[in-house]
Amino acid sequence: MTVPPPPPIIAVTSPANARVVEIERFAPGPVTCDGKALAGAVLVAPMPNVVSRFRAASPSQPLPVLRYVFTIDANGQPGTIRPDTSPVQPLFYLDRSDLAPSIAASRFAAGQQRTCTVDFATSLTAVAEVPLQTLYALASRPGPLAAPPEVYDRIRPSGSTCVRGPGQFRALNNPAFETIAVPPGDWAWAFFAFDVMPDGTPRNVRLLGSSATTALDRAGENALARNRYAPGTARIGCLYHYFRVGSRPAVPADFPADTPPGTDDTIPACRIDPKTISGLLSGQAYPRAFQRRRIEGVAAVRYDTAPWGAIGNVRVLASEPAAAFGETAVAALTSAAVLPSETGYRGCVTRVRFRLPAGTHHG
Repeated sequence: MTVPPPPPIIAVTSPANARVVEIERFAPGPVTCDGKALAGAVLVAPMPNVVSRFRAASPSQPLPVLRYVFTIDANGQPGTIRPDTSPVQPLFYLDRSDLAPSIAASRFAAGQQRTCTVDFATSLTAVAEVPLQTLYALASRPGPLAAPPEVYDRIRPSGSTCVRGPGQFRALNNPAFETIAVPPGDWAWAFFAFDVMPDGTPRNVRLLGSSATTALDRAGENALARNRYAPGTARIGCLYHYFRVGSRPAVPADFPADTPPGTDDTIPACRIDPKTISGLLSGQAYPRAFQRRRIEGVAAVRYDTAPWGAIGNVRVLASEPAAAFGETAVAALTSAAVLPSETGYRGCVTRVRFRLPAGTHHG
């Protein structure tokens, strides 16, 4: 008796498990200091993010309100920024990375030192329902991550024939970014559409959305109009953007006054082998969300060493303006080593100043 072959397996994708791309936004509420609302605060809005997940993982509970605690010193400088762990914890796929940097970039009036809180309301919205202005901002964010195709499908002008771009460029211009003033840590952007003639000349340059930084809007339009592309087929509805982050970093004044002095230069058993912290010394080990907003910081870390050079018991003593700098220093030192010595040492202290590399903060 011949056994018939099994029927072929047919894969069926259920709409309930379809991939969903949503835009995550955080809306800051009033700043409260010592139980009273703070007047005159200029809060920098966190950057929007993309959340990609499956519909089956849709949140079954209300999205959380995230509270952050921070101080404002006598000069109006925010610092000691920490998430408050008392509210409900956010769902695992939410990206909170720009909340502390946005507080650090915010501006407050000088006065007496205060302890303050701010709440961020969380929202997740389908790409099709998000205002175009938000999507233009998302596509113009500084950093290496591009917006997903779902975003460009929504913001591309109707009838666009420029899905693959305007063609190879022959001359590419930038605005004179150094002449465009942006507050430290803040972010200005301008998002454009344009057409390209058969001779490679841009035409009909138009501003689709911006952060309302007039100097960048005008300079970007003029620079884009001077671009030249390879001759070929005419294209309509091409897209381009410029951004600029505040030209000088928001630097904390110094280490907190009660931070103990460093011992790594004075005690041989505490001297870290520089080859084992090359990323920290070169600036590659840097809190990326703060690097994106060009915000510098400091961290003081305590650790113990063993005679054979191992480092252990690493912990943060100080981290300003936010915890991310201490966390980055701890991660670097945990895998570091000191030169072997006859005895180890307990209570080594190293101080780290996070200086921004001379990288691009516009584009």
